[in-house]
Amino acid sequence: MKRRLLIIVLLCCSAATAALAAVTNDEALSLFVKANFAYKDGDYAQAAQIYEQVLQDGKESGKLYYNLANSYFKQGQLGKAVLNFERALRLMPRDHDLKANARYTRSLLSSAEGSAGSWAEHAIRGFLRYFTVDEFTLAMLFLVILAVGLHAAALYGQWPRQRIRAALGCWAAVFLVCFCAVAAQVSRDRDLAIVLTETAAKFEPREDATEYFDLREGSEIKIVDHDGLWRKVIRSDGKAGWVPQEHVERVRAL
Repeated sequence: MKRRLLIIVLLCCSAATAALAAVTNDEALSLFVKANFAYKDGDYAQAAQIYEQVLQDGKESGKLYYNLANSYFKQGQLGKAVLNFERALRLMPRDHDLKANARYTRSLLSSAEGSAGSWAEHAIRGFLRYFTVDEFTLAMLFLVILAVGLHAAALYGQWPRQRIRAALGCWAAVFLVCFCAVAAQVSRDRDLAIVLTETAAKFEPREDATEYFDLREGSEIKIVDHDGLWRKVIRSDGKAGWVPQEHVERVRAL
């Protein structure tokens, strides 16, 4: 009797959890549609506010970041637009409209960086940004399953050593590429941030500290430390300084 009662309670809890999740999803979808209507009506500030509310509720998608970025772009807040375009690109790296809007927004900013680096560096960077971390991770999972299949085929098929070595070498090379790609993307995203508004970095985390260098709106930096409401950032040229936290924001929320 007690066991049957426990099963009934667990089933009720599962049903309640599923119902709550459905309600939450419905609410998020309703807010998303409401924000879309506000955007179409030209109320970009209201649209951005609602999109941000959906994000605060724990919902995340490439389309959501894309629409939010467009809302900030329409308001002239290009730093926030670049930030959310970058977040959208992490989830939808091959969306042509998204890439076009992101490039155009950066072209309007004097912070648009040149294409420094060799052709090999550009090729590697383009390859890494063409796929998401989740896609590389799924590829690694598939390769693990494939390894099990190859091992079974080699045993039952009595493959010669030369064929086993060739198969193992190809498998290891592809797995290593995927592993390095995930590690590189995670390392890049960990500290990557965008300058939301133009500001000056200082030698110390104090208002009366001496200014060191300027940070332009929309430029990419790295946040490497913090002290209260101050963030220590590193510019692309290697210079490091302190800025108030409201001027910069990480691409990947921690």
